[in-house]
Amino acid sequence: MRADGVVLVAADATGPPVTDSTTTWLEGEEVVRGTGRRQQRQPLPAGCCDDAEVVGVDVDMDPDVLVAGADGAWLWDTYEGREGSVAPPPDTDEWVWPVGGLRGRLVATGSGSEVLVEHPGGRWGWGYVGGPRDPGSDAPVRYREQERVTAERVWLTLPAVVAVEPGGRLVVLRTRVRYDGVGHAWRAPTGQSAELELPAGLRVHGVVGEERTTVLVDATDDAGRRAWVRCHVRTLSCEVAAGLGPDDVVPTR
Repeated sequence: MRADGVVLVAADATGPPVTDSTTTWLEGEEVVRGTGRRQQRQPLPAGCCDDAEVVGVDVDMDPDVLVAGADGAWLWDTYEGREGSVAPPPDTDEWVWPVGGLRGRLVATGSGSEVLVEHPGGRWGWGYVGGPRDPGSDAPVRYREQERVTAERVWLTLPAVVAVEPGGRLVVLRTRVRYDGVGHAWRAPTGQSAELELPAGLRVHGVVGEERTTVLVDATDDAGRRAWVRCHVRTLSCEVAAGLGPDDVVPTR
């Protein structure tokens, strides 16, 4: 730990980290989860993952790490192989499965079981990844799409589902929670949306959840000035929260 309280988590990461109750990242062809002496390391199948990145962690049951690349997506079941053991799992890819049924690129996880897939032509879908760990199932790991919308971008943030509509408006999609009866939950659009009151002339680059009812929007104005804009998903009001430099690296999920 440095004197300023900053802890170095990874010195050799080859992609951006994802955080939930701990931190997960890629080091070459290994996924690393955890910090300090309690790290788990999971090799990926040989040659599986050109341009791979950790897109998220499904924590609905035991943590499942989702990795996506140009050639598809893979799920690492972090619990399999270590039931009742405090030792790291063996050096094997036995607990990594390819995710079938995508027909698009897996780009993020959301709330509960949600995973987000980008399809060609400005279409976005989300649902869940089901497979052998589902109650009573020995089926292969497969993406099961439940919802689809047309938008320029979609973000499944914890406070709300946020989208840039084809006309450029940044909106909150009104949703209701649905369940499949075996442990998966996702937010289903009701068909209604509400526009967030961003300052005029801003170009949106990303949206991340902040608190239970607020999101942070990474945006620039016509003069190229960049800032975090805080938006309240219930009242729809927005205000500039902090300035950002043009090369600042910020969370993307």
